[in-house]
Amino acid sequence: MFVIAFWSLNLSAQLKHILDTIKYDLAQERSFFVCLDGKNSFIRDVKTNLFGLQAGYTYNHRTNMYIGYYTTLSDNIRIIDNPTALMGKTDSNTLFSEYGLAYFNFGCEYYFYNSKKWRLALPVAVGIGSGWDKQFTKSQVTKDQYNFAMPMDIGFYASYKLKWWIWVGGGLGTRISLFSSEYSGPFYTAGLNIRFGEIYNRSRNGVKEMFNN
Repeated sequence: MFVIAFWSLNLSAQLKHILDTIKYDLAQERSFFVCLDGKNSFIRDVKTNLFGLQAGYTYNHRTNMYIGYYTTLSDNIRIIDNPTALMGKTDSNTLFSEYGLAYFNFGCEYYFYNSKKWRLALPVAVGIGSGWDKQFTKSQVTKDQYNFAMPMDIGFYASYKLKWWIWVGGGLGTRISLFSSEYSGPFYTAGLNIRFGEIYNRSRNGVKEMFNN
């Protein structure tokens, strides 16, 4: 019992420290950024890909506040009934299903470790959008249902700077979908992060210096 109480107090102190740090950062210098994002995820045990775009500000080189948009592509189709086709084949009676999700979100990403090359972050985002549940054959749609969803993403992300404009990284987390729990699921990500906002800021500053000189 003593260990649990000590752990709870320590966790509360750490959380308060993070919130105080973010509050401090928001009053400091900021820079605009835009970046592409992608996540490998699952919806109802079906593997799917979420593609997204983020735009926002980095405060004090440590805290990101952003608005994002994410959507799945039509790569999460599976067969749920295949009564008359031969093994490995499909026909007009084959019944397919497709699950998908699209939403806007508002997020905060705090770099609790931020060195010259490495960044370790704790991103949290809350979104609003809709999910869909479709069933169809080759000739007709038998079900086409849309559901309101409020997905909340919580995760961990690590990135390494290759150049000032490009980072490589990966992370994992979970998506908790309020109101429509069927769109909840784990996710993981790995790939390149191109800092379009940083490219724009440096290009703009370079043009200003050229005209000032």
